[in-house]
Amino acid sequence: MVASAVTENEALATQAPYAPVTFKKRVRSDLETKLLKPYMPRALVAPDTDHPAGTVNHQHRDMSAPQQQAASSRSSPFLFPFHPPTL
Repeated sequence: MVASAVTENEALATQAPYAPVTFKKRVRSDLETKLLKPYMPRALVAPDTDHPAGTVNHQHRDMSAPQQQAASSRSSPFLFPFHPPTL
């Protein structure tokens, strides 16, 4: 097997030709102005462009976001990596 060389443009690509979802769910171009270090994973909060510090007045109790969801009495005991599509 021959390894193909990756160009600089390919290394920064946000769309993959054989993964159509990457064309439907595009990366926002304003993340750097909305979130501090948008590339950095967060352990205790789940920020978005409208709430850069996460949910206001939310008590994370030193648990990760999935742990918080599992610990919530209102949530399902199952954790899903995405929200199911609405029909």
